[in-house]
Amino acid sequence: MPVLRMAWSGSALSGLMLVAGCAAQQCDPNRADLFSGIGCAAGGGYATRTRDLQGQYQTASTNAQSQSLAAIAAQQEESDSQAQLAQRERELAELDQSSDELRRRLDVAKRQQGVSRDRVKAAEAELARLSQQRSQTGASSSQAQIDALKQRQKKIADIMARM
Repeated sequence: MPVLRMAWSGSALSGLMLVAGCAAQQCDPNRADLFSGIGCAAGGGYATRTRDLQGQYQTASTNAQSQSLAAIAAQQEESDSQAQLAQRERELAELDQSSDELRRRLDVAKRQQGVSRDRVKAAEAELARLSQQRSQTGASSSQAQIDALKQRQKKIADIMARM
């Protein structure tokens, strides 16, 4: 009997060593054999692996959600930029039409008798500056540049109103 007890104690001791060894290693059920699987199950290795994988999943899920929100914000920003660009294009088209109308009115004023030649020259000079400034302004220009064109155009209209 003492030999049997010693054999039993020896196997129990080796079993504990096996369990302790598995608890320290990373337990992957896809790579476990019978003894390491038992050791991982008994030593809590599978539970530790499950907690680690759940933590990785939570981190990945949070990152994916953050990236999704960033993508939505970027799409909104792009949409806003496109709307601003379209608005500036409309404003510039209106400015071009108004400038053409001012040129026609100036041509008519040049042919009329009694119109102040000084005011005609001032209007022509302002129209030339407006044309130069407009050639340097596009839809991607700032709103301040477009507003400056509008102010110059208003100045020309005021000069022509006093002719």
